Amino acid sequence: MHATAAAFSTRTSPTAAGVGAESLTVLQRVALGLVWICVASGAVVFTEPAPVDVLTLGLIVGLPVVGLVVVPSALWLVFGVWAVCGAGALIGSAFAPDLGRSVTHSSISLYLYVAFFVLAGFVAKRPYQHTKLILDAWLFAAFLGAAAGVIGYFNLVPGAFELFTRYGRATGTFKDPNVFGPVSRSGAAVCAA
Repeated sequence: MHATAAAFSTRTSPTAAGVGAESLTVLQRVALGLVWICVASGAVVFTEPAPVDVLTLGLIVGLPVVGLVVVPSALWLVFGVWAVCGAGALIGSAFAPDLGRSVTHSSISLYLYVAFFVLAGFVAKRPYQHTKLILDAWLFAAFLGAAAGVIGYFNLVPGAFELFTRYGRATGTFKDPNVFGPVSRSGAAVCAA
């Protein structure tokens, strides 16, 4: 929890961040809280779009506006490659037998590329503090999802089995046991669907 407090602090540690003191505005503090909530909400995916998707869209717009994103030149190169892939996918969608599904898939991919770009720029701004903030929220999300899976699988609370299992397998706070399993074993939930 100390690292989470450090991410919200008004000054950065020169040893931790490699830079001098930096003040955070109220909007930046709110944005840091929203990043934590976004990552932690990745543990709850009963439907699509999930809460994490809506929050991520807000972060894509909000983080650069409040000044919590810095874009190193190497990140522009990676984004350029993803942009070419996304454009190719949209062009290829024109030739798909099911145009609607193909465009939906390509659009979601573009959303994920942009989310990657903004979140990578967010981490680049203050690597130690922002990474620690994300990992703390990720750990909370993993605990929440795993606890719900255990509660549901063993029917520890009335009605939990119906809510947190499917086909006799634990789903936790996910819509499907195949999503729950890999996330729980890796110890985290992801901030992009």
